[in-house]
Amino acid sequence: MDNQSSLPRQCHTSNIDGFRVDQETGEIYGEYVITAYTPTQQDYELPQPAIDGIQERYLIDPDSHVVVGDFEPSVIPVGVIDLDAVRARRGPKPKVFVNTLAPYVQVAHSEGMQWLDDFVYGACYTSGGTSNGALNVSPTDVLRVCMLPIISTETVRSVIRVRSFEPVSESQARRIANAAKFAIGGIDLYLSRNPEVMDALRYEVDFIASYRASLVEDMTA
Repeated sequence: MDNQSSLPRQCHTSNIDGFRVDQETGEIYGEYVITAYTPTQQDYELPQPAIDGIQERYLIDPDSHVVVGDFEPSVIPVGVIDLDAVRARRGPKPKVFVNTLAPYVQVAHSEGMQWLDDFVYGACYTSGGTSNGALNVSPTDVLRVCMLPIISTETVRSVIRVRSFEPVSESQARRIANAAKFAIGGIDLYLSRNPEVMDALRYEVDFIASYRASLVEDMTA
C-alpha cells in the first residue's frame, strides 16, 4: 500500500484535458487521441454437406497393380558392380507366392471392409514385429503387397519405395512379403468361415472381369 500511495507523488507529469503536461515546468509532451473501434463486418460462407449424403469413393483398378513396369529400373553407371544382381545369383532361388486372393483383397479394400485392416495390422504386429514401440513394416505397404498376384522379394521391391524413391532393401522386402503372406493366410481363413462375404466379393470380382472382357471386345470390334 505504501508503494501504491507514493506513486502519484513520484510522477512528474499529469493528464490535463487529454494533454500530457509536466507538473513542474508546464511543458506539453503530447496529446492523447482516442478513436472508437468499429469492427468490419465480414460474411463467411460455411461449407454445406451434400444433400444426398453421397461420398466420393475411389475404386481400385485391378490393372493398376501390375508388377512388371511399375517403375523403371535404375541405370547403373559403367564400371559399377550391381551388388543386388550378384547377391541374386547366390544361394537358393527366391520363393514366389502365388496370391489367388489378390482380386478379392482389391475389392474388399475398395469397399472399405474393416476386417481387411484388422488382418493387415495383425500381420504387421505378429509377423513384422516392433522395435522401440514402432512397427517394423508399414501397414500401407503390406496392404499393397496383399493386392499383388505374385508376392516375392523382387515384386515387393518393384512396387515399394523408400522416401528417396529407391527400392527397399532386400531384408525389408522379405519382411514385408512375409507379413503380407501372413495376412493373406488370415484372410483366407476368414473367407472360408464367412461364405456370404466370399460370395459378395466373388460377385464383384466376376462383374469386373466380365466388364473388362466386354470392354476389350468393344475396342477390338
